[in-house]
Amino acid sequence: MNKNTIQNPWHFSHLEKNYFRKIANNLRAVNIEYAQIEDLYIGATGVAYIEKKNGRQVNPNWCVRMKNNEEFKFGTPTRNSLESGLWDLSRCNHFKWSDIVKFYS
Repeated sequence: MNKNTIQNPWHFSHLEKNYFRKIANNLRAVNIEYAQIEDLYIGATGVAYIEKKNGRQVNPNWCVRMKNNEEFKFGTPTRNSLESGLWDLSRCNHFKWSDIVKFYS
């Protein structure tokens, strides 16, 4: 992890690879490399992701835009089940899935 990543409390790396494996699994991919996700949006209104290292419960809601343009959301408002659509993206951090895959490769 580079210095800028460590200083950004909302960088995806603080959520750890298993968080992204669960997203891939919810979308029927066996691992992050095979998930057909284009864009990932992660909730950014609660506890900053970096707080996970301090033992805080950090499991933000997320939504995705797939490579085929389908959209799905997941989190407590959906009772932790996959539904069609996106959250209010103004309340989310946006990441390219390819950057996440590259980071954990």
